[in-house]
Order: sequence, then C-alpha cells, then structure tokens
Amino acid sequence: MQEPAYEIMVGDRALDFVLPGPDGKFYQFYERTKGRPLILIFYPGKNSDAWAEVEAFAQRHAEFNDLGIDIFAVNLDTSKDNNKLDLPFLVWSDLKQKITEHYLNGAGIGLDLRNTINIFLLDANQRVLNLQTGSETGHAARVHEFYQNMPQQPAPQILSANAPVLLLPNLIDPGMCQDLIALWNEGEHDEGKVVSVVGDEEIARIHTKVKKRRDHRIMDMDLHKILQWTIGRRIAPELEKVFHFKGFRFDRFAVVCYDADRGDYFRVHRDNLAPTTADRAFALTLNLNVEKYEGGELVFPEYGPHKYRPTSGGGILFSCSLMHEALPVTRGRRFALLSFLRTLDNHG
Repeated sequence: MQEPAYEIMVGDRALDFVLPGPDGKFYQFYERTKGRPLILIFYPGKNSDAWAEVEAFAQRHAEFNDLGIDIFAVNLDTSKDNNKLDLPFLVWSDLKQKITEHYLNGAGIGLDLRNTINIFLLDANQRVLNLQTGSETGHAARVHEFYQNMPQQPAPQILSANAPVLLLPNLIDPGMCQDLIALWNEGEHDEGKVVSVVGDEEIARIHTKVKKRRDHRIMDMDLHKILQWTIGRRIAPELEKVFHFKGFRFDRFAVVCYDADRGDYFRVHRDNLAPTTADRAFALTLNLNVEKYEGGELVFPEYGPHKYRPTSGGGILFSCSLMHEALPVTRGRRFALLSFLRTLDNHG
C-alpha cells in the first residue's frame, strides 16, 4: 500500500488563490464559487495549441450550466489580453506562473504537457473528482459526459433535525479499500473491547451486550503513516472550515468487521467518557465495502432517526461527545477503518 504520489489527487481539496481577472481586478477563487461542481482549466494562453479546446468549453458553456457546472480558467496571458477573449467564464491571469506551477506540479503533470490544456474536475466542495490533460482533442465532450454520468444528488429535503456530522467521499481509493480488507482477512483480529469505568477503575473488556465485532489493529508504523498522510490531508481542511478545529493526532487505526452471521453491532455509546479517552475530539469511521452488505448504518439518536452511511472510501467525522450506534448488519460483512482524532494540548 502506497501513499498518494502527488499533492493534488482525487479526494484532495483544490487550493485557494487570488489572481487578477480580465478587468485587472483581483478575484479570490473560493469567493467566486457558488456551491456547484466546477471545472478549473489551466492553459498557456490564446496563442497556444490548447486554445481550440478552451473555445470548445466556451461553446458548450450553456450545456454545462444546465448540468449545474461552473467553469473557470487560468492562463499566462495578461489581464488586458484576457479582456479581449469574450469568454462566458472568468479567466484569471497568472503572469508569474505561481498558481499554475503549484497546481500542475502538485498533480504530477510533466513538462511535456505544460503547453496543453490541463483540466481539474471538482465537486461542489472544490475537491478533486478527476483530472484530464493531454494534447488530444475532445476534452469538453468527455468532461461533459463525466459530469452527466455522475450519480444524481438526492432530492432536497426539509429537515427539522440533523446530527452535526461531516460526510466526506474519496478519502481513500478503491485499491486501498481492498488492501485494508485483505489485511483484516490475512491478519489477526480480536473481539472488540469496550473501555469503561467500573467502580473507580478503568478497564477494557469484552462486553457483547454492548459491542460485537472483530478488530484488527494496525501496528505497522509505515502503514499507519501512509493512512495518516492520505486521510489527514483530506480531512484537515474540512475540519478547520466546518468546525474551526485544527491541530490533532490520530489514534492507532483499526480495520473492523461487523458480520451479519454473528449478528454484530455496537449499541448506543459515546467515545470519550473514560479518563484515557477524554481527549478524543473526533471519531472517524471510513467505510470500505458498502456494496457488499446491508444494515450497519450509524445513527445519532439525540439528533433524530436518520441513518448515515458514507460511500466506500468515504468517511464520517463526528464529535466523540455525540451518542451514536452502529446498527446490526443484516446481510454480508461490513468492513470499516476506524480512528480517533485527539487534541494536541495534552500530548503534543
């Protein structure tokens, strides 16, 4: 198992920047987004081989807009030159190439592709969904097809209660999901324990009336570092944005299995009630194989009856103070990667 090869890959959040627009005024990338998926195009300028591909995106601008997709571009021409383009989307001028270099280097785009069009396909949260690059033609059609074939968003609902949780897709890729499941299958796994205070003593014990599952604790420090780097860089910006929380360390990761044949579950509980768990700030549950089982959703009964199930490779983050329950798996085996985020105040 390997960590991501580059700094900007699927699952990573595209970084913010401020550059001059066609009118010479400076515009911030994040400030211009509208909560819709978007296309971020990098190309050298009008006098490059990529210009015909940029024009193709302009010609299909209305079609992308009908899909709810916004388009932005960054090039190396001057603002004055960009003001003459009459494109239906904002084009930033990056004369010093700092933003262009950061994105292209971060995505591992080689020097041989710097004079072509490079297209970052982003979701509504500015997280990378895909990358298209190269000198071939037809990028606009392929990008349109990509967004057209994405799963439809659920219909809007009026909610009167909702748990304060954070759901994030694409924290790890499908290959890493399968590797972690294989690790559980091939390695040792123990019956999951419950940490509680009995009398005046804190103990970890098997308590099947509360918790039934089998855990494989990841002891390989190299693998721990890979998971820490891969997942940490993708959840840290979201935790800071949503909860103003930053500065944490991961607990040891564990791959766990809830098996329908065993009737596995984890009854309602909180994750920070014992002295040794009091500095747990957030819990992370990352699903590995949601297509292979039924049941096993998380519920937060203090905040209504809704059931939460991240997609495979996606995770849910929530405060360890929240009461929650992992419902019984009714078919198949549910595999998940678990960890806790602890504050740095007491442990540095």
